[in-house]
Amino acid sequence: DPNPLRRAALGEIYAILPESNGVVWAGSAEGLVRFDPRIARPTPAPNVLIRRVGSLSTDTVYFNGAFTEFPEITLPYAGNALRFEVAAPSIADETRNEYRYQLEGFDSRPSAWTLENRRDYTNIPEGAYSFRVEARNLYGRVSDPSRFSFQVLPPWYRTWWAYATYLLAFG
Repeated sequence: DPNPLRRAALGEIYAILPESNGVVWAGSAEGLVRFDPRIARPTPAPNVLIRRVGSLSTDTVYFNGAFTEFPEITLPYAGNALRFEVAAPSIADETRNEYRYQLEGFDSRPSAWTLENRRDYTNIPEGAYSFRVEARNLYGRVSDPSRFSFQVLPPWYRTWWAYATYLLAFG
């Protein structure tokens, strides 16, 4: 199979033959693979996808990967604990994809690279936020970021009408 992008599923390798020109042959019960390092292998940057956004406190799902455009969501203060699940589909080994997260308006800087494909945030104060994620594949190529913007409303006791009621009660 001359397809240079297919992963070799050799299992247990029984024989390896390196040639003087750099070509390496590997054989197993499942087949024979020839690897030539001189052949250019395209290594595109991964495309990172936000697959699911849900509340940790109310089991509400706000986004479930059904759209290419993210809906504008406004969350009640009681729903200020969120889980973001992401994926970076790839023809290379997806288990080695790494992710870097940042909740802009909450995190001061992006997280360190991690293999974890989900991120939880709890006790998010009221305000406007943008969740940002990047992926890095096993070749070190970094994706363009994906973003999910949302707003958390203040609790009822910190709304304008609550302050108006406090003022009237004090008066």
